[in-house]
Amino acid sequence: MNVDELILDSNTPASEKVKKLKVKAYAVPEWAKLEKEYDPNKHPIMSTALYPDKTRKDGSLEKVTRIKLGLQKLATKRMAEMIFGIPVKRVYGAKSEDEKKVAAIIEKILAKNRIDSVNLKRAKKLYSSCEILTIWYAKEEKNSSYGEETNFKLRCKTYSPKDKDSIYVSVDEFEDVVALSVGYTRVEEEKNVEYLDTYTAQYHTRYRNDGTEWAEDIAPEKIIIGKIPGIYTYREEPIWEDTSDNTYEIEWSLSRAGNYLRKNQKPIFGIFSDKKISVGDEKTGDNEGRSVLRFGKDDKAEYIGWEQATDSLKYFNDTLYRQFFTQIQLPDLSFDNMKATPMSGEARIQMFIDAHLKVEDEKGDIIEFLDREINVVKAFMVVMYPNYKEAIESLSVEHIITPYAIANGKEKVEELSTGAGGKAIVSRRTAVQNLGLAADVEEELKQLESDDAIQIGGAYNV
Repeated sequence: MNVDELILDSNTPASEKVKKLKVKAYAVPEWAKLEKEYDPNKHPIMSTALYPDKTRKDGSLEKVTRIKLGLQKLATKRMAEMIFGIPVKRVYGAKSEDEKKVAAIIEKILAKNRIDSVNLKRAKKLYSSCEILTIWYAKEEKNSSYGEETNFKLRCKTYSPKDKDSIYVSVDEFEDVVALSVGYTRVEEEKNVEYLDTYTAQYHTRYRNDGTEWAEDIAPEKIIIGKIPGIYTYREEPIWEDTSDNTYEIEWSLSRAGNYLRKNQKPIFGIFSDKKISVGDEKTGDNEGRSVLRFGKDDKAEYIGWEQATDSLKYFNDTLYRQFFTQIQLPDLSFDNMKATPMSGEARIQMFIDAHLKVEDEKGDIIEFLDREINVVKAFMVVMYPNYKEAIESLSVEHIITPYAIANGKEKVEELSTGAGGKAIVSRRTAVQNLGLAADVEEELKQLESDDAIQIGGAYNV
């Protein structure tokens, strides 16, 4: 029995259907474990069982020093920024006028869904919780905000374990995805109610459990686009990989040092003498000019400072900190690090070489995810704009991911231009297309030609 047959089978109890739908085709780390690494408040240093506070002789509690570092959270943000800090560029192979209109509609649909912001949020969820699922859905509502009038408005929603969602994937014998399910909990009348939505190429259905047993909440409804309206991707490990133990070691080291500092930072006045020296009778007050202590000839008194191995401690922590960024192949772009290491513009560009190699490793799965998403959007557009069906299906879309870097485009152009003997190195069309400021390259070129004609005509008339 395939998934569609299971959904439609009225003889199978809902609880049995849910049990069969809650399968994971891929091995993904559990968020319950990943969250303990991702959230610095859940690190071992914060555990009172592993690292208890001290009880004084009088029964009061002395808080120990707890230094927590959110390096895993930082790595997640850095990787998302490296891939989507510069928005993804879509290159359309539009040849006919209809294909150009379709390309413009796709851009407006994505813009209305704030896709650049969505990409950043999805990347953070993927690199921390290791899997995401985006569902696209159409709401019946007349609008012309996409440039052409339609009876639908297209929206998307992303689910991830980071948001307390449970994602389930069913595949066939050829490893093709045949169903995507997402479980989530909602509070209704001060009670937690569990839901499971399942999407196949043919049907969408929903099951509900209010604490008693599973029941069908939405009867199977037809999917209007004829394919699963969802896009799923996953990772086998979080972006910080195997660096958590090193992070914990830095936290323990700093916390232990903090305890010693707090205990020993009070100034200690030492008196070295075999005789009894009277202290504590000195006068105090703002008007007191001086205090006098009487010592023997060979006696001495001085403040005693705590001599700790600060250099060794700093070396140990700095080494672990550098190794963290080395292992995850991301640069340390903190202000303190950037100002402490004076660099030329070219040297700062070189800082990103390892990170760009990391992006090359990662972007294959991301581009595949985005390509599938465009196919889902195009499938909805066939329903929204049936007159453009042929153009929608024939239009090709290529995604280009540009890794973030500190770069000076002017220097690059000047270098290439010098190598070409001062002549033009690209056509005007290529320059306009790569600049990315114009939505319609052809229209922009026509406008530039028109502006040139006006300038030449104006100069001639003068």
